[in-house]
Amino acid sequence: MGDPLVDCHDMWAEQFSDVEDDMPNPTTAARYRKKPVVVEARRLTESELVVTAHGRVRAEAGDWVLTDPATGDTWPIKPDIFEKTYEPAE
Repeated sequence: MGDPLVDCHDMWAEQFSDVEDDMPNPTTAARYRKKPVVVEARRLTESELVVTAHGRVRAEAGDWVLTDPATGDTWPIKPDIFEKTYEPAE
């Protein structure tokens, strides 16, 4: 039996042989940055249930509730993560 890594790569190469040559090599990692997305955000003054794409989630006072205007998706986020991830949009 052959080397499973080589066999997997050969299978990947065969499956995607018709894809352009600029596709990343499946055995090497590359760094990616998340595209900037402007969201609407409001900070809660009391706890509430937030309806997300995955169901209802309880958000606590002080949490932020974000909405993506392009998709309408809504989700809560803790204040420390919000501060590290988001900044005011122009």
